[in-house]
Amino acid sequence: MKQSTNKQNTSKQGIMKGKQIDWDRYITDGKKKKSTSNKNENNKNASSKSANGKTVNKSTNSKNTNGKSTNNKNTNSFIKKTNVQKNTAEKKGKIIGKLKKPVEMNLFYMATKELDCKQILAPIQEEKGMEIQVWPELGISSIEFGEGKSIDFQECEYESFDSESDREFLEEMDVKVIYEVMMLEECKSQAVDWFLSMIQENGGFFCTDSDDFTPIYHKEELERWR
Repeated sequence: MKQSTNKQNTSKQGIMKGKQIDWDRYITDGKKKKSTSNKNENNKNASSKSANGKTVNKSTNSKNTNGKSTNNKNTNSFIKKTNVQKNTAEKKGKIIGKLKKPVEMNLFYMATKELDCKQILAPIQEEKGMEIQVWPELGISSIEFGEGKSIDFQECEYESFDSESDREFLEEMDVKVIYEVMMLEECKSQAVDWFLSMIQENGGFFCTDSDDFTPIYHKEELERWR
């Protein structure tokens, strides 16, 4: 029994001699390794978190970048819309300007003696750029000038002015013949001299196609057209 015990002790001593183990250090090292591994795992997790943070930042940056590009797109689209609106407004203005009708003047020339459509324009001297046209069978005469402009005269039937007020006016003014005058208001300055010549030689006056024929244009009123 003693011999076996010695053998066992010898084996133990042999192990101890072959490699002496410091159990306290082993335990401490084991803890350190565990803590080191834990730290490494934590570092990995932290790095993964930071990596995730970077991706978040990147995505945020990309969002910001996209935000900037969106703002640029919105600005560009706004500018384009504004330009389109301006161009549309300009086009509308041009179209409206073309479609807008010139102001017409509806007058009467009333003479105190019998005159046909040729005689009423006889006092007017033809000038360069203007022409007098007469259609006696229709009772129409015209002064043509400029680019397609004209002042037209058409004889009216005396009987067509059948209201009591009209009759009183015609009798009071001693009117013998009436011509309807059609012209544009913008031609007033050009028509002044021609109308003055008609009044000076033929007599009579111009008046408005209104209920009471006012305003009435004699020499003084026509002079204001200049």
